[in-house]
Amino acid sequence: MDSLGAAVAMGSRYQRDVPPPRAAHYRARPMLLDAPDTLAARFAAAVTAGDVDGALDLWIEDATLVQVTGETVRGRAEMEPVVRALVEHDVTLEAELHALYRAPGVALGTGTLTMSGSDAEGNPYSSQSTSLVVYLETEAGWRIAIDAPWGLPAG
Repeated sequence: MDSLGAAVAMGSRYQRDVPPPRAAHYRARPMLLDAPDTLAARFAAAVTAGDVDGALDLWIEDATLVQVTGETVRGRAEMEPVVRALVEHDVTLEAELHALYRAPGVALGTGTLTMSGSDAEGNPYSSQSTSLVVYLETEAGWRIAIDAPWGLPAG
């Protein structure tokens, strides 16, 4: 799967309504994140600003992204082209959190993900899915550990 295909398979709890101008000096470096539900807005701000590194900082180092096919992308280094494709293709991500289940140091979020944009020919597209995200509480605060933006594959 190419980077754009993986980016379309990515998503989960990200929203971008009106993108601000991209600024080279902007850094969406996460500060201490005291709740897992703050990650969506921070990820959207980083992607909107073109800050791939800031977006990746919201994941634990060895995080897993479950693609629509069930294949996985593991670790920030492998996720970088996926996040970069979101930025370069001006993908709009919207998310609605339906439920957040917490236990000490871990949380499970479920919601609806909508991804939209334009393809290479300028034709608009939009897709919607039910997402599942596992968050871990680290010394730096909450981070994404496992993201299944299209849910978990059957079987």
